[in-house]
Amino acid sequence: MQCSVTPQMFWTFRRQTLGGKSAVTGAPLPEKLEDCNPEVQADHYAQACYAMASYVISTCRLDNWPGPNVLAIVPKPDGVTEARALEIRHAAFAQMLADYGVA
Repeated sequence: MQCSVTPQMFWTFRRQTLGGKSAVTGAPLPEKLEDCNPEVQADHYAQACYAMASYVISTCRLDNWPGPNVLAIVPKPDGVTEARALEIRHAAFAQMLADYGVA
């Protein structure tokens, strides 16, 4: 399986929605997610993992049920540690299961 959902994709959308400027300070926002602070990177990684979990859960068969490690195909931003990425993947998968009424 190839992942076409990326954290950068969600950052680009957010940046465009804000007109390229911070809603708080009005300062220009970086074009690349990698130039943002680690928490912003983690937030957008979580959004991408949640979106990928939605796809995986909605297309899997009950006899081939994936676990949260399937989300490891979502590209991890450099500012997100491996430990934090694992937490995010597990939380995204659990939330999607709850949203689908499976958990």
